[in-house]
Amino acid sequence: MNANDSALAGLKVIDCATYVAGPAAATVMSDFGADVIKIERPPDGDFWRTFPSVAGYPNSEFSYTWMLTSRNKRSIALDLSQSAGRDALLRLVTGADGTPAGARPAMGDHPTAMTLFAAIMLGLYRRERSGLGSKVSTSLMAAGAWANSVDIQAKLCGARFPQRKPGERPINPLIAAYPSSDGHAMIIVLLDPERECESARSSGCVQTSSTASIFGSAFNPRGTRDNRQTSSRGRLRLGFG
Repeated sequence: MNANDSALAGLKVIDCATYVAGPAAATVMSDFGADVIKIERPPDGDFWRTFPSVAGYPNSEFSYTWMLTSRNKRSIALDLSQSAGRDALLRLVTGADGTPAGARPAMGDHPTAMTLFAAIMLGLYRRERSGLGSKVSTSLMAAGAWANSVDIQAKLCGARFPQRKPGERPINPLIAAYPSSDGHAMIIVLLDPERECESARSSGCVQTSSTASIFGSAFNPRGTRDNRQTSSRGRLRLGFG
């Protein structure tokens, strides 16, 4: 595809952020064709360029953090503590379509960058429809809450959470991790086993007559079969005692 055919071709973005979430959102825009100008601090540029040299992090001759989070961009070093630097930034911002800002690296930065990218695109959509600009934002906390939203919503609804003590059998053996004989782990996630197993039988992937026979080897610590494990209602009763 020609670069001029990219979805965001012709957009000008000024990346005033540092570290991860804000710059990564601008990088996604550049992946779709936007012209992104990165503002860096003099004399050495943005700290994220040299992050691989920080003790305790993977060391490389390549700036892998920069390649991941700030690729595709043009850069300019501006001393924003000086009036000349601030004036230059204001001239760059004039006519820009977006200006991400933010700082401080943290766990969850890259997922948060995607939510910020979505927010920026909504702002551009609003401008396209109304001619008005927008100030949009997100946060690591908001992105983290969304990532864990099912459990959060369950708690807000007063749901009961099944408890499993160390060493006990899985509450639901079809949603659990198991150690393998070669030292690895196997994770089973069957949310709707009756239907999913029927689909597997229909496609010829398994040759058996029932869900119970597929998972009939679910044992308790004494090695005896627990028939409650072979149906959804039974597993629900087992989870709450």
